[in-house]
Amino acid sequence: MQKPGLSAFALLVLSACASTATTDQVRIANAIVFNLLPPASFGESVLLTQAATIEFGSGEADLVFYTAISPAGISIVGALPNGTRLFNISYDGQTIASDGPQELLSSITPEYFLADLQFSQWPLEQVESSLAAANPCFANGSCILSETTDHLQRNLTRDGLAVISIQYDAVPHYRNSTSYIHHERGYRLQVETLEVATLLQR
Repeated sequence: MQKPGLSAFALLVLSACASTATTDQVRIANAIVFNLLPPASFGESVLLTQAATIEFGSGEADLVFYTAISPAGISIVGALPNGTRLFNISYDGQTIASDGPQELLSSITPEYFLADLQFSQWPLEQVESSLAAANPCFANGSCILSETTDHLQRNLTRDGLAVISIQYDAVPHYRNSTSYIHHERGYRLQVETLEVATLLQR
């Protein structure tokens, strides 16, 4: 049975557009911004094939992500399970480029997509540094980013309330399954890594 939302995604393929943006500061929650990290800070050069389920409001959609990460940049291709390409998002450390249906890009917001990827998959120390540099609330203790000692949970809270909750199946995170919940924006992303390939550097 086709899940609600899949047909809507397919219809959006009919009208595509391309855009670029130069901002690297992303508002990931109310009163919290995240400075996108240089692609090289990931510390690996990999191509990930991932199955994802996105839940938003009463809707749900299954997608496949093909994500390439290297010092040169990040490239994400989103497709339907049948292989129909929906969008592409890339970031070279300075510019965010995207192409796909305008309505779809507006709903996922490319800079939010990149921020979610880095927030969940980049090393904790890198994420902490970005947040602390951009948000005074981390210095005064009203905002807290934490990770459990087994590295299987990562949480962002503000004034004691959960903002983002992440659950990992195993480490390293990018090689396994990730459950990402954004409590303020009301969406959940379940991602399962199907394949990891090493990218050769020229």
